[in-house]
Parts: sequence; C-alpha cells; structure tokens
Amino acid sequence: MLVERAHGLNFLCLSRSGVARASGFTPTRTAMISDRVVIGMRLAPVRPTTKLYSGILAVLMTAAVMGYAQANDSSIELAVGGLTFTKSTAVSLESEDLLITPTEVTVKYQFLNHDPAPVTLTIGFPLPDIDLSDPDVNYAFPTDSADNLVGFKTEVNGKPVSFKLHQRALLGAQDVTQRVKAAGLPIFPTGKSDPLSAIDATAKKNLFDAGLIVRAGTDSDGHPLFQPGWVVRMVFVRQQTFPPGKLVSVEHHYRTSIGIGSDTILRKALRESAGLRAELLKYQKQYCVGPTFLKSVDLMAGGHKDNVNKLREQRIAYVLKTGANWAGPIKEFRLRVDPGGPNRLLSFCAVGEKELVGGAVQVSAKDFVPQTDLKILIISKAD
Repeated sequence: MLVERAHGLNFLCLSRSGVARASGFTPTRTAMISDRVVIGMRLAPVRPTTKLYSGILAVLMTAAVMGYAQANDSSIELAVGGLTFTKSTAVSLESEDLLITPTEVTVKYQFLNHDPAPVTLTIGFPLPDIDLSDPDVNYAFPTDSADNLVGFKTEVNGKPVSFKLHQRALLGAQDVTQRVKAAGLPIFPTGKSDPLSAIDATAKKNLFDAGLIVRAGTDSDGHPLFQPGWVVRMVFVRQQTFPPGKLVSVEHHYRTSIGIGSDTILRKALRESAGLRAELLKYQKQYCVGPTFLKSVDLMAGGHKDNVNKLREQRIAYVLKTGANWAGPIKEFRLRVDPGGPNRLLSFCAVGEKELVGGAVQVSAKDFVPQTDLKILIISKAD
C-alpha cells in the first residue's frame, strides 16, 4: 500500500476483502481501480479518553450499478430521528445501533434502569413539522397513510408494541387543532381530493380571515384557490416501563424519507457558478464535502457541461440530538450507512472510528453524546 500524507487529508485504498482504517493517500494522486474502494476522511485531533475523530467519508463503489429511478423534480427529505424520552436520571442508554439505507432506517437500543424500583417513561417518536402553507415544497413521504407517513414499527424485547398518534395543527405558536376539526377539515390532508372543495364560500372567507387557509393561485376560470395554512406536528407516544437491573431492548423500523434531485449542484459546471456559491457552501458544511469528493463527482460527470451522465443526488436527514434525556452518554454507539448499491458517492459528517463493512461505512464511538444531527448525501447516475 502506497501512503503519502498531505495537508491533514487521509485517504485509503484497499481491496474488497479488506477493512478500511485510517491511513493516508495524497489528494493529488487519484486511485481508480475497478475492484477497489476509495475512502476519504479528514481527521481531527484524537481525544485520549474516547478515541473520537471528526471528518468526512466519501465512498466510491465501482461495480455494476443498482440505481433508483430518476425523479422528474426535487423533493425534500424529512429529518426523522430516533425515540425521545421524558427526562430520566435512572435509565441509561447502554448501546445504540443505527442502520440507514435509502429504503429503511433501523435503530436498536438497549436501556438499563439503575434504580431499585421500576421506572415508567413516556416514549415519543416525533416526525418533523410539515408546513402545509408552502406550495413550493414537495415533501418526500415514504407512504400515503396520514396515520403513519413513514411506516413506523417498534418492538420491545422482540415483541411488537403499539404507539398512539398525536396530531396537532399549529398557526405560529397557536394550537388551532380544534378549529381545523370544527371546520370539517383533516389535520393532515392526503389523497388527490381537495378537502376545501366541500367548504362553502362564506366558510372559506372565515377560514382565510383567520389565517387557517392561504391563497394558492387561481383555477382556469380565474377563481381563487386555497390550501391549508397551518403546520402539522405529529408524534407517536407510548408509556414504557423499565424493570430494575434488566436490559430492555427497543427496536424500531421505518421507511426512509429521501430527498431527490434530478441533478446535483456539486457538478463542476454548477458549483463554479457565482449565483450558486451560497448553496455550495451550505452543501460543504452540511455534508462535509471536500476536494476529493468533488474530484470523484467530476469523474462521474465525465467533464460535460450539461448533465449528460444523468447524475442525481439523494439526501437523508436523521435527528440524532433530540433524544439525549437518559442518564449519561450513549455507552456504545454504532452507525452504519449503506448507500444502497455500488457506483455511488457517499458523504456525511461523522464522529467516531470508521471502517468499511460489506459495502457500507460503519462508525463507532464510546461514551457518545450527540452534538449535531446527521445529514447524508448520495450521488449516483440515474437509470
């Protein structure tokens, strides 16, 4: 293995059967080998007590393409996260195993109650707020069920359990749930039918004056169209009892909300545009995109000014920091991100010791306290 170190950027090239660990390749040398994997990461100083690193991961899988169909336009990913708990100094999170793929998110927790008596906590699984008033936002809902947009399922100690869904309608800081229901409107409208079509003109005016509905253009005859003006807040809730001195395993699955772009701003022709500078900087910060990753994007794009090779991006957001209500840090944290197939570029900011396992990037850390949320970027060629 040839190793060079330059400017704090570390790169590693290894065979399929190998395991990636921190070593160095110069950013001026490109390693393109058909049966190899290239990983780039920027390392920060190691804290002796935790052996944590902060950096980026850029993975190029070079084999047969297993892509997803290209979207006609862009959609916004929902920043879904894990379970949240009422504050407790008695229950610790012994381990968390998080697997994220373009199709499913799986999280496995192990909790331990250190008190001599049972402790009952309220467990919540919150979805991100959904603003129904913005006509330009196309949310990526994995399912079409108003009661379970992400196909959420949970098991406790291997047995399925149920959660109760709470939905609220918010207008700024005001809870308008009852007013929406009194008007005969669903909190979260789904389907192709327009729930406002059954409301008469007087009722619509009253709703409009109250700010509950907003203008959404006009129809072909010039009549005004309206849409809901509130924000939907949803959370699944249940009570969970933790017996003293016994590990409790909680596992949940849900379908991934994928934000899709039929092109990517990281293509050279777009990222060098002065008008897109601010957006490029946002990508570099959110996804820890560096020069090596951009070189890989350029190679995939083939040097064309237009998107001839049909590059597309997929974005996944995961809320890591909302659930830190247990006693102490997460003792054992493991994150595994699978890009969903070969010939895909993967970049995200991560903290922990990193390795390549079966085509996925795995990050592990001890005594982990989430400080930021996770944003994942996948770039590939569309089918």
